[in-house]
Amino acid sequence: LIGLISPINEFGTEVLSRTQPTLFELFIALAAGFAGAFIISYPKLAHAIAGVVIAAALVPPICVIGLSLAERNLEAVGGSLLLFIANLIAVTVSAALFFLFAKFKTLNYSSSEGNKKKNLVWSILTLIVICIPLVIITSNTILDFQRVNLANKIIMINIPNSEVVETKINSMDDIYYIRATIRANQNIRQYKMDEISTELAHELDNSINLKIFIIPVMEGGKFIEQDIISAQ
Repeated sequence: LIGLISPINEFGTEVLSRTQPTLFELFIALAAGFAGAFIISYPKLAHAIAGVVIAAALVPPICVIGLSLAERNLEAVGGSLLLFIANLIAVTVSAALFFLFAKFKTLNYSSSEGNKKKNLVWSILTLIVICIPLVIITSNTILDFQRVNLANKIIMINIPNSEVVETKINSMDDIYYIRATIRANQNIRQYKMDEISTELAHELDNSINLKIFIIPVMEGGKFIEQDIISAQ
């Protein structure tokens, strides 16, 4: 509902980060479930903290699901839903394992120990299955990060006194489309663009389509003084 009535239709980094879940978020959820179970097990500790710890792993992806549905972004819905399911199962499994190893028993003995262990095994198997897409997404994220870092390094080496502001790499039809925005005090000639493209194609072992956008940078007053001297 908030997503539908909000005039802002662009997602920030906090929202986008939860549409592409990785194994790191899963590890955080496992730690949250363990911490929540530990806090509940000790009366001296505030039980409200356990709710905060678990909510930190579950509420954000639910919010992103709602916002993505409002924008009809099914890809974001799928990613945030995967994160929610992974976090929910991770919190449950880690808390259950803690209670199992600590030899806690529930007040209701209607469920046999065998059924409890069977349910736990099924939960662990489900968690392992969910880890498969998370591993793939994590691997792709790391590769993208490495490609961007490599592209930034090559651009800054070939263009002295430059600073990379942003670099985006998209893959389509076996071609890497690289769009880089840099700050520099000079323009780039075509032969230099060709040299950078060739080096990138060699290092990335793929065809390259390179575009570099330059934000001019100059020292205040320096060029004005030069212009005055030239005029005189």
